[in-house]
Amino acid sequence: DMTLQFFLLRPLEQFHAAYPGVRVSVTNGPTPETLDKLRQGRIDFGAVSSPVDAAQSLHIAPYTALHDVFVASSAVFPNLRGKSVTPAELCALPLVCLEKNTSTRRFLDGWFGSHDTALAPEFELATSHLIVQFALRGLGIGSVVRDFAAEQLASGALFELTLAETPPPRAVCLATDPASVLSAAAVRFLDIIKTYYEHNEDSFL
Repeated sequence: DMTLQFFLLRPLEQFHAAYPGVRVSVTNGPTPETLDKLRQGRIDFGAVSSPVDAAQSLHIAPYTALHDVFVASSAVFPNLRGKSVTPAELCALPLVCLEKNTSTRRFLDGWFGSHDTALAPEFELATSHLIVQFALRGLGIGSVVRDFAAEQLASGALFELTLAETPPPRAVCLATDPASVLSAAAVRFLDIIKTYYEHNEDSFL
């Protein structure tokens, strides 16, 4: 849901406007599942978030940055606003995170582990949209990519916790199989994605 909404959707709009006769099949799932489909030749390419544990046969190219943040309800957790929170203190709070079979969760587990603490969420959910909803209702501190909570942060319903140490930025990556022969449509779609992100301020290109 993250890479589709914040990475693929606008280039897909451009592609569809330019080639309205081309039918596109879009599927979404965790990064390991997406890479498996790519290896099996069931998809032309995958848009996945790092960290990526891929076989040597696949080509993984970072395109644009992701920023992981922790957000809380302004009504339920006002005591945390403006307070500098360490990773150990953060881990002791009721956290709402993605499930374990995602690259985002592996990243967070590793980041907390690097600070000698273990992540034990209050809730583990399937999508970031649900995490935002749980955070809005004060059920815990939501762990999301900042874009997912942009509207709620702007309205003041949620606020971003101030961290003593912030997680390093991750990347949205395009995964391709160099051994696969892509259709002309797939090649053109990849060109549109690259052109779009060459002008993005968070671009790795």
